[in-house]
Amino acid sequence: MRAVTASLRDAAGAWPAAVWLALAAVVAVEGGGGATSGGIAIGAAACLGACALAAVAAASGLPIRVGAPRRVAVYIGALALVGLVSYASIGWSLTPGTSYGDANRWLVAAAAAGCGILLARLGRRPLESAVWVLCAMSLPFIAYAIQQRAHGVFFQTSPRLQGVLGYPNAIGAYAALAAPGALWLASAPQRLRRAAGCGTLSLLILGLGLASSRGGLLAAILGCAVWLAVSERRTESGAALLAVLAVTAPVTRWGLALHSFKALEAPFTVPAGTRLLWYSAAAVIAAALLGPLAVEAAQRAGPRVRRGCGLAVLAILVLGFLIGAAKLSSKYGGPIGAISHIWDQFSGGGAVGTTDHLSSLSTNLRGRWWGEAWDAFLRHPFKGNGADTFETIDRLARPDFQQAGQEHSIGLHVLSGLGLLGGLPAVVALAAAGACAAAVTRLRGSERAAALALVAGTAAFALHNEIDWEWRQTALTLLAYPIPVLVACAAGGAVTAQPRMLRFPRIPRIPRRTLAVLAAVVLALAAIPAVLPVLSDNALARANRLDDQGRLDEARVEADLAAALNPEAVDVQLERASLLQSLNRPDDARRAVERAISLAPDDSQVWLQLAGYEKWCWGDTTAWEADLAHARALSGHDNVFTGSDADVIAGSDACA
Repeated sequence: MRAVTASLRDAAGAWPAAVWLALAAVVAVEGGGGATSGGIAIGAAACLGACALAAVAAASGLPIRVGAPRRVAVYIGALALVGLVSYASIGWSLTPGTSYGDANRWLVAAAAAGCGILLARLGRRPLESAVWVLCAMSLPFIAYAIQQRAHGVFFQTSPRLQGVLGYPNAIGAYAALAAPGALWLASAPQRLRRAAGCGTLSLLILGLGLASSRGGLLAAILGCAVWLAVSERRTESGAALLAVLAVTAPVTRWGLALHSFKALEAPFTVPAGTRLLWYSAAAVIAAALLGPLAVEAAQRAGPRVRRGCGLAVLAILVLGFLIGAAKLSSKYGGPIGAISHIWDQFSGGGAVGTTDHLSSLSTNLRGRWWGEAWDAFLRHPFKGNGADTFETIDRLARPDFQQAGQEHSIGLHVLSGLGLLGGLPAVVALAAAGACAAAVTRLRGSERAAALALVAGTAAFALHNEIDWEWRQTALTLLAYPIPVLVACAAGGAVTAQPRMLRFPRIPRIPRRTLAVLAAVVLALAAIPAVLPVLSDNALARANRLDDQGRLDEARVEADLAAALNPEAVDVQLERASLLQSLNRPDDARRAVERAISLAPDDSQVWLQLAGYEKWCWGDTTAWEADLAHARALSGHDNVFTGSDADVIAGSDACA
């Protein structure tokens, strides 16, 4: 009876984790992995709303503890400060629209970290719950992606698995974050936990392989290695991992050989077929059954057997390394040739094909992008070029190259975009996150083990973000950024019954309850910047529908509303120009295009639109030729000028 009562009590105390899981899943599935304005708005509004409700509850005298160690406040405050600098950078940004979106992502990061306090204070076992949340997200991130690929056809730029996250390497980042936690569950004393952990590990291996994420694979291996080094059940963890690999690796290799993961059809994915779904399910079920048996066998083994198994695994790894080195040496004319080939791949910066990621050591243009981002930082070291402007920096730096890219590094993302003005608080946030993670040394028992797994996964995630920055996938932000706060709060509560907490400061003649209410209002209002782009997008969609119906005056009103809600959006200004031209208001249309140019003067598409109006609407041949030449000079690797002028010039429909 006591066991049943304890189980019910634990289930009742798991509701904060259930809400966390539901929010991340909704943002992932409904918000395009969190990359859309809707996904960002959901994440920001939910997190800030929860913090505001907590402040109201504290002001009302409800028994809720919302305090946190000071290192947590530094972490959250530094993230918020980077967000404020990002908002400020709109004023000097190369592309104000993208800077606005990047600032909203920092807002979500700070709000998610703040919600970590609530998760730690309201949950019964917050660290264990966090591990379960990370593992459960493998269902929408990987299982759903495999089910989609088995039957569906999607527009993609690569045949690699990407699912709802919309980017293959984002699956790698998630796997690096969740793998140590899954390994902790796989080695747990309870059989159901072992089965869940082994099944999750199988899904993570499938996701890493089918997404061909080399950075994710490396980060996940390092994270699991850290966990194995500090775990007290490393033999059991190793046995579970080997059993899962034995049944999952063959299915992963078979899946990579499918035509669906090797080619696109102009440029849509090829359905992989039902066998991928059935084979993947069989691998997960087999891992969930065999993994716990391997753990039990490891538990019964004596010290000599364990030592022998460890030496055998080490020997297998060394033998595999030697075989690989021998194959490279024979292929490239000896050890010197093999080393030279590896160095050329690391330093050459050449592009990797869509089907050979796992067999290549090339940085896939990262060296080139990192150099461009560093040069951009040196040009504007104090305030940068504006948040999230690297695509424009890259296009202007190499107009002859045919592939756009991101920085693929969080450090260079901040430095090239925000300079030292944003880089310094970002370093403070990183240091504070490390201080929060270091509090794991104060924990004991199962909480310590869960915290070690979470810290190892977060460190692997951070490493992955230095070589492949998945900043646009807000669903990953919601999962990763609260973890340092959870560890620090759990450690603070473990040291003393009443740890040193932050409270609303005493200000003469202002009661603390008033301050709490003011804080709630500020938190609620902070969600407005993230919500406005969604309202603007909805108004623009209504304008397009009304335009298709020939209701031009009503469409113009909606377009004006969209511009008022999001004045930094270039596409809104271009839609307004099209509608104003259709209403025979060329002067207003020209002003709308000029507004778009002032927002993004280095965007070739905007100059192309202006050239279209000059030729088709206003009959200014001289201006048309000059604008078209300027658009071509800015186009870089945007392949939009390959046809004749009549084919590539925009704006003709509005002037027909």
